[in-house]
Amino acid sequence: MESNETGNTEITFSRLDQEEFFPKDVEKNNMADSLEARNRNLSASMFSLQQELAANGGCIWTRHLGRAYYFSSQRMNWMQSRDYCISKGATLVIIKSEQKQSFLLANIRETHWIGLSDLRTEGQWHWVDDTPISPTEIQFWHTRPNGEHEPDNWTGGGDPTGEDCAALGYSGGNLEEWFDASCTVQKRFVCEK
Repeated sequence: MESNETGNTEITFSRLDQEEFFPKDVEKNNMADSLEARNRNLSASMFSLQQELAANGGCIWTRHLGRAYYFSSQRMNWMQSRDYCISKGATLVIIKSEQKQSFLLANIRETHWIGLSDLRTEGQWHWVDDTPISPTEIQFWHTRPNGEHEPDNWTGGGDPTGEDCAALGYSGGNLEEWFDASCTVQKRFVCEK
């Protein structure tokens, strides 16, 4: 140790001391090992994803509370959407809780078909698993400020048969509630299994 003009003690290391405290080869080896481990992990993740895609017919499924969900990127009418989900061993999503509704909302940016319709009998809404929607069951139908609400079976949209299929949101931007729509409209959709 040496003292400088201000009285502070300076510590100087010889070349040998520096290598003892900061061995460069060890640093390089640790970094190389770390990068190699990351590469192995990424390769394993990519392989796992490729297997999942192959097993699910090219679909990536998101897991939530023991279920798997597919958020489509393509648009289909309601019947095509229902059939697509069935072809993947799934159904159009059934929503019977606030928790599931919130999960879906967190994963969409535009309107999506859900598994609810009154195709068989006007005004009698059933889920795709054939269970009727009950008046005591939680529902997320849109209500307008004037008190009118969905489903309203509007026929002014170009489909004289009205609106017999339900969607989460509508093209105007409100994604937080359910709207009935013409089943022939092309929308994204959510499958569940």
